[in-house]
Amino acid sequence: MYLKLALRNVRKSLGDYAIYFITLFAGVAVFYAFNSIEAQQILFDIQQDDDVFKSVSEFMGLFSYVVAFVLGFLVIYANGFIVRRRHREFGTYLTLGMSTRGVTLVMLIETLLIGLVALVLGIAAGFLLSQLLSFATAKLLGTIIQHYQFVFSMGALKNTVLCLGIIFAVVALFNVVIIGRTSIIKLLDNASRQQRVIMRNPIASAIVFVASIAILAFAYNRLAENGLLMLDDPKFMQATIAMLIGTLLLFWSAAGIVIAIVSKLKAYHRGLTAFTMRQVASRINTAFVSLWAISVILFFAMTVFSTGMGIADALTSNAEKLTPYDCSAPLFQSIDQTLEEEGGDALAAYQSNEGDRVAAIRLADPDWDTYVREAVQLDSYLLISKSGEGAAYTYDDLLSNSNVPMSEALASITNNETPVTMQKLSQYNATMRMIGQTGLTLGHDEVAIANTIDFAQAQADDLVSNHAHVSYGGYELTVACGTSVEESNTAMGSVGLVIIANDDIVDELAANDQALYSSSYLNFMFVTNDADANDQALSRTSQRCKDAYSESWPLEATLTQQEMLSQALFLRMLVTYLAVYIGFVFLIAVTALLAIRQLSDVSVSLPRYRTLSRIGTDEHDIQRSLRHQVELYFLAPLVVAICHTAWSINVMNGSLTAALGVNPANSIALTTVLMTIIYGGYMLITYLVSKRLVKATLAR
Repeated sequence: MYLKLALRNVRKSLGDYAIYFITLFAGVAVFYAFNSIEAQQILFDIQQDDDVFKSVSEFMGLFSYVVAFVLGFLVIYANGFIVRRRHREFGTYLTLGMSTRGVTLVMLIETLLIGLVALVLGIAAGFLLSQLLSFATAKLLGTIIQHYQFVFSMGALKNTVLCLGIIFAVVALFNVVIIGRTSIIKLLDNASRQQRVIMRNPIASAIVFVASIAILAFAYNRLAENGLLMLDDPKFMQATIAMLIGTLLLFWSAAGIVIAIVSKLKAYHRGLTAFTMRQVASRINTAFVSLWAISVILFFAMTVFSTGMGIADALTSNAEKLTPYDCSAPLFQSIDQTLEEEGGDALAAYQSNEGDRVAAIRLADPDWDTYVREAVQLDSYLLISKSGEGAAYTYDDLLSNSNVPMSEALASITNNETPVTMQKLSQYNATMRMIGQTGLTLGHDEVAIANTIDFAQAQADDLVSNHAHVSYGGYELTVACGTSVEESNTAMGSVGLVIIANDDIVDELAANDQALYSSSYLNFMFVTNDADANDQALSRTSQRCKDAYSESWPLEATLTQQEMLSQALFLRMLVTYLAVYIGFVFLIAVTALLAIRQLSDVSVSLPRYRTLSRIGTDEHDIQRSLRHQVELYFLAPLVVAICHTAWSINVMNGSLTAALGVNPANSIALTTVLMTIIYGGYMLITYLVSKRLVKATLAR
């Protein structure tokens, strides 16, 4: 009997379940697709990067807990709307003698039926989406799928079913509590309750509205000054807080100020314009906090989706160019008095080998030359006194003395106290020759500028074209013409405005306590391409160095080219997938909340539409008023979110994305399409369901 009743109710209440079903369907599809990433690995011939797929899948799995929570909240929220809509029906069941347990069971069967259909169709859609995700993964990997096959992930299926099962268990408990604690009188009387119309004082609204615009202008200005580069900058925090406060005040006051302005127009008194505007204003005034939250989340989702993929591509697209060596061994610990106290053996080795790391490694491991074909050491020195008390030669000094403007992006990662880095010409040329590049030729008082950072390349070129002067430590050096070098000199990646000088100048500055040894890179090439054998040999050498020197001075850590490329691939996949995942899930969440809130308001306001019909208002006019209400209610938070997003993208483009060579046009276009489909789709469904509710009310 309960099953038969539930089936009949589902057929009768399909409109009420529309938002519930669509949200569940979309959530299941995206949940399955992004939990099936690891299963896609069989499509690609990248056995050496097995851990990349596993690591990305683990991160996506962790984020899926958040998605599951959001999806559960949406399902419970949508279920609450359905329960409220059917209070009178449930009250009738109880009046006729059905037990509370029976009513709850009917509701549970209904939600399970809808849930099973959404699960089956969602898994099917998620399966198709995962296949599209495979081609997107191929693009991220820079490869093509030679032997395509359909990949179904049992692990993703189990996770999706488990997640949905937990959600439905919570929904069942929710229904038991709500229906069990509500009296029959309240259930039967629920339909007679009406929404209270809330209108704000127009003068107070105008004052708060002007204040909100001023606060938002302050936020936009602070964000422009910050450039969205340093998130720990007080300006970014000020911009964030001001944006949140300004947006909240905007929604609090907007309805009142709009009504005050529109009511002065002649069109306000035509047709149902006054009724429509007051309905929208009342809903905004009642739900301004939720509209504020929805607008902020929309802004976050659109910004992440529009910029995340482009930035991930820019940060990793030059990975092969920035990893020209088979392996690079960084060493950041300075050889100074501290090291002498902690590891005399390391300092003794350094001194006895004149700082030659290769010589020290050979003493510890005679097998070094059996698997390393060539190795070159490249040391870096900071132009600052070793004691830290002397004046440093900073990037500001380097650029300002040559009338070269500093870009916002470069200024954000440097300050007036950041010293310039200097390297020896012989070491630099040796590293270049090792990878087949031409070395530099400098006069005694000439230097070159090495740079691989896109947003500092304009400054590097200006320093060269202006024959910039470097005045430091008693030296007057000139940047040689045509020596803005763009090749990387470490397997760690980017190099920014590094001065390449003759060896004797660097040695003298270091000897005179005017240059501080800061780091060293030992770049080398292997004899063979056997990655496993090379890794084993490196581990053996590292252990022998640790045994020979207490501080493992010559070989503290190693980063192979394959490791760097794998890390770049991992970063690219993770950021791209998270940007899409976050953007899609948050967009679904806010639009579903907006739709359910709108349907709830329409449901409560049904007596007003019945009154309009009784006084002779044409049904077509009522439906048009309803359409305008839905449009205005959906567009209000969207317009504010678009303004915030447009400004943020503009700021980021001026400070970072343009410098990185990122064109956000494709991401913005994709975001627009996604917004049109999802946001517009929910708005259309909301209007159709609202129209059905009103039409059914008018037909009674």
